[in-house]
Amino acid sequence: MVTAKGLPWILRVNDLYVEFWTHDGVARPVNGLTLQVGKGQSVGVVGESGCGKSVTALSVLRILPKAARISGGKIELQLRDGSTRDLTQLSTNSNEMRRIRGGEIAMIFQEPMTAFSPVHTIGNQLCEAILLHTDCDEKEAKERSVESLRSVGIPEPHVRIDEYPFQFSGGMRQRAMIAMALVCNPRILIADEPTTALDVTVQAQVLQLIKQMQSQIGLALYLITHDLGVIAQMVDYVYVMYLGCIVEEGGVDDIFETPLHPYTRDLMRSIPTVSGERKPLSTIGGVVPNAYSIPSGCSFHTRCKDMQGEVCRSERPAPRRFGESHRVSCVLYEDAAR
Repeated sequence: MVTAKGLPWILRVNDLYVEFWTHDGVARPVNGLTLQVGKGQSVGVVGESGCGKSVTALSVLRILPKAARISGGKIELQLRDGSTRDLTQLSTNSNEMRRIRGGEIAMIFQEPMTAFSPVHTIGNQLCEAILLHTDCDEKEAKERSVESLRSVGIPEPHVRIDEYPFQFSGGMRQRAMIAMALVCNPRILIADEPTTALDVTVQAQVLQLIKQMQSQIGLALYLITHDLGVIAQMVDYVYVMYLGCIVEEGGVDDIFETPLHPYTRDLMRSIPTVSGERKPLSTIGGVVPNAYSIPSGCSFHTRCKDMQGEVCRSERPAPRRFGESHRVSCVLYEDAAR
């Protein structure tokens, strides 16, 4: 099985459903999501806040909160030895799942200040990951940690390794998070909003660093963001996500040059420009529906300017193919798909 770009797949999420059981009822942030990542491929998942992007990533690593559960679907990972595992069938605390986290799949979390332990040094946390996933002793683990910090551009790594997260600036904490994610040479890197709360200059540096490290190591990148500018710069294949499912997917040129789904077109129109006539920014009308009461039919029909009446309210559109890799789930293209 290969991805849309002809690459053999390494991660495949098929018809995934996730539920949160709360006092207010059952929330369903992920509803039949399907995507895949090829070996060495850069994939982006884009959408508004609350559409289920981060929950999907947490599901892949099996680190969902206690109130959440995977209620359907598969998350298949091809391991280094060529065998395949359905991660939904592994216990979250099993030895195999622990080996996969960090060893096969690593993650850069959205806010490194809360992702790092505040009471352990950066070095302690890097060494812990190395000792868990390799045969290194403590001395070798420390040497490897220093080299990892040096590789992401942290000055005087032999000194900074003994400092605590609060002693690092925001940009340095994010660099340290990248170092910890890559220190055990994973095959997939999940980056969840890796430039959140960073200023523009540091954002550019962090994104360039991720791209550089990906090229050097040859790992696959699974990038989560709501920033279409970051998507255009960093990935070659895009999944547009709305209310827990994929509404459009395709190569980055397809999505930016010929967006098909009304939601994707609205996202594109909301991008500010520095040229042309000055006018108010375009916005998407309405709000993302409550995850406790998902609309029937097309999930976007409550906000869609091109709604086609009862068919949109009652029938969930199937993906329709345009060209080699461009797919869209919308009844507008029922007769045009090929």
